[in-house]
Amino acid sequence: MKRNLNTLCFVLVMLCIVALLSNNIDALQLCYEMGKGTAYTDATQKSFLIKTMIRAVDMNILLIAGILLIIVVSKINKGLVFVWQNITLFRWIGYLLGIHALVSSAINYVEKQASETFEGNPFDYQGVIAAIFVLMVAEIFAIGLRMKEEQDLTV
Repeated sequence: MKRNLNTLCFVLVMLCIVALLSNNIDALQLCYEMGKGTAYTDATQKSFLIKTMIRAVDMNILLIAGILLIIVVSKINKGLVFVWQNITLFRWIGYLLGIHALVSSAINYVEKQASETFEGNPFDYQGVIAAIFVLMVAEIFAIGLRMKEEQDLTV
């Protein structure tokens, strides 16, 4: 059981690293071209820097959520499953995923307005669904913990 959980945690971390690198390859290329002086005007550079800063905030939100998830997994590995601290951490992960969905949607909306070829809906439904799912897991843990506490009191 713990081995499966650790394997899934490792795969999740690797996927996060791959996503971080793949999302920033074009940004790194643009930074290189701007450094050489072969790319864009000042207005484009300013908008690029603003978008890059917003994406950095978004990535930091996901980084914090990932760190909190690793903390939860380590507590579960130690046998601390139904404790209030895990529930609080799950709730924070859910809130951070919700904030990520909003920031990601804002980035997509701005890119849609700037681009004529953007297709699809700029709203990040997957992020909202993930946030709601994690918040539901937190509430299920809270219900389980309350039931455990009531059972401990009756014995």
